Amino acid sequence: MQSLLLLPLALVQDTQPAPGGSPGGGLFGNPLLLMGILFAILYFLVLRPERRRSKARAAMIAGVRKNDHVVTTGGIHGTVVGIRDTEVLLRVDENVRLRVNREAIATVLERGEGSGGGEAKS
Repeated sequence: MQSLLLLPLALVQDTQPAPGGSPGGGLFGNPLLLMGILFAILYFLVLRPERRRSKARAAMIAGVRKNDHVVTTGGIHGTVVGIRDTEVLLRVDENVRLRVNREAIATVLERGEGSGGGEAKS
């Protein structure tokens, strides 16, 4: 990976004009152009995919409903039994309920059938 990052620098280093040629480094001779190309690469490889993941996570957290089976960032599995603005009430076992922040939900394992459906006990 490091050699890939040093490749543009190697292309820019050879800025000595050829005998009888014009000064300049060719396509990568302009440092502003090189910085623009590197920023474009950074944007399309890092920033844009991260923005998509962030939007998908926000949509998942906003879409949490009652009876959804979720896993928190701490690894606790539970079923959503109550929802407030910033908090979710999880049932993790019989008579055991935890109140966690919405942001603490890592994944939604299974969508529930809404607030009216019962759960199968195993």
